[in-house]
Amino acid sequence: MSLSAIRTAIEDTLQAADPGSKVYAYRRWITQPEALLSELQPVENGPILVWMFWLDSLAEALETYTQSNQDYVFGLRFYRSLVDADQSEIAVAELVQTVRAAFRANLTLNGAAFSIVPTDGPMRRAVGLQLDSLEVVTLGAVLCHQASLRLGVEEIVTT
Repeated sequence: MSLSAIRTAIEDTLQAADPGSKVYAYRRWITQPEALLSELQPVENGPILVWMFWLDSLAEALETYTQSNQDYVFGLRFYRSLVDADQSEIAVAELVQTVRAAFRANLTLNGAAFSIVPTDGPMRRAVGLQLDSLEVVTLGAVLCHQASLRLGVEEIVTT
């Protein structure tokens, strides 16, 4: 188990649950407005559909003299172009539930982690992805839905 393996497992789970979106294992900072759409659209002239995630915090607790628990908190954001006529807000909420279910079905992230139901730390006993907010934001000149989520991951480290 390692941070790299956990990051890869999160990326793989997102891509499997939402194959139509782009996935980045870091926050994208796009400084050129003309590059915004090409970087965030999976299909040219299509909607923005993108997941970004990053390590937000890490706490370690000693369990025994030879074992500790590392509790990671990952921040995740999903962006989708707002299309009111298509009821895109409902589509985003349903997609979030689909992705949450994919994580609940994979509690060890394919063996990369001990569990995504941490026994300690700031997300103690939280099961899988937690939705913090679903709101409307502007990316460049594009109105988008933004879903902000957190994922707690527990890793057991033996020395």
